[in-house]
Amino acid sequence: MPDRWSFLRTEANRALDINNVPGAAVAVTDGRELLFAEGFGQKGLRDTSPVQADTRFAIASISKGMTALVTGQTLREHGLSYDTPVKSILRNFALPDAYASEHCTVRDLLLHRAGLPSGDTMWWRRPLSEDEIVELLPHVPPGKPFRTAFQYQNLHFAAVSAILRTLTGTSWHQLIREKLFVPLGMHSAGSTVPELQRDTNHAWPVGPNGFGPQREWQFLELYGGASAGQVCCSAPDLARYCRMVLNNGEDTVHPDIVKDCTTPQWFLSQELWPEMLFHTVGLGWLQQVYRGEICWSGAGGMDGFVSHCYVLPKRGLAAVAFANRTSACVAQALAVLALDVAAGFDPLPWVDRYTEQKRAYRKAGEERQAKRHTRVDRTMGVDETCVGTYTHPACGGVTITAEGGALRVRYYSIDAQALPYDRNAYGLFDADDQVEHDITFSDDRQSLQWRVMNSIEVPVFRKCK
Repeated sequence: MPDRWSFLRTEANRALDINNVPGAAVAVTDGRELLFAEGFGQKGLRDTSPVQADTRFAIASISKGMTALVTGQTLREHGLSYDTPVKSILRNFALPDAYASEHCTVRDLLLHRAGLPSGDTMWWRRPLSEDEIVELLPHVPPGKPFRTAFQYQNLHFAAVSAILRTLTGTSWHQLIREKLFVPLGMHSAGSTVPELQRDTNHAWPVGPNGFGPQREWQFLELYGGASAGQVCCSAPDLARYCRMVLNNGEDTVHPDIVKDCTTPQWFLSQELWPEMLFHTVGLGWLQQVYRGEICWSGAGGMDGFVSHCYVLPKRGLAAVAFANRTSACVAQALAVLALDVAAGFDPLPWVDRYTEQKRAYRKAGEERQAKRHTRVDRTMGVDETCVGTYTHPACGGVTITAEGGALRVRYYSIDAQALPYDRNAYGLFDADDQVEHDITFSDDRQSLQWRVMNSIEVPVFRKCK
């Protein structure tokens, strides 16, 4: 009898090859047991040992669904709900808008509709604690008004962690272990970078975004924002977690909490693909109609890692996949393909579809960068009056120096040259030529504007030295 998984194996290896990605892992489960679990490729560039089924990867924002479930369970145990106002638990909680500060609920935080703009640049690789992030929230430049738009946000999750700590006296790290990892037997799971690296059976983060040459990157530590994306685990353990969700929480999470998290609460888009319609968001989970059936999903991406999971609740099936290259499409393609195989669907050409889509995205990015390069005035010298440190009450500090015949900008995860478009406007260009940020200095060089997030107004950084 032919092995129904042979096509998936062939496609997994092909996906790694054509996308220039070191490794991947895939697992599939039904409501009772693991149906498939295998690794493909190698763990990294220096560590060329093969990825095993139980190799750990960072799962990034799939962590949000876990955090939402743990939060719902904890609130329920304290006689509260997702609709409890945040300020009734965190007395010092505030947002840029006074009305939002008083009326924002836990649900608003988990649904990304509290009025804060999208943008990770201001906190990526910035060593802030949960409390420090909560303290800066009222100073964040506002986005679209409270409850009027979905604005993908990670800062919210520091407030969620602070809520959990206030209610229980226990950290998010400990709670997620006690309420999910231990009862589900997720022995590979952890919530810190040291736990990801605790032995040799882990993948290494590889970048940059694209199809070109690879290099290993540093592991990303999220500090006070850990509940938004710091979980790591193996593919079989993530499948165990999905099985719990399939089974309405089993004995781990109350069924009403699972239902709330997986129920559509905000519409995102009508069509992702002809077979994938009505993209919506719940609490830490996404929903869509896949080939005529309700489908729940989760997705995560961070420096060097990508993860995806898909659940077909009526069929009692779930598929997960990981890959270790920044923004690679491999994990998404393999997770959907694994679901096709498990469900007995005629497999669609997901590897080719997502690879073609990815190539189009990268081509568009390269064209945008080419236009930015044409704006650079190569005749202008280095303006040392721009040198200094500039700060913003929420966005932190930017350091600008004069090095190697150009201005150099350092801002947490960004290290780039600033090349002049004109006297005040500069483009930032990093070694990988993928940073797409511009800054504008004031005439007196006492401030600069930099859109480090998608706020209504561009944040202004003031020179402090």
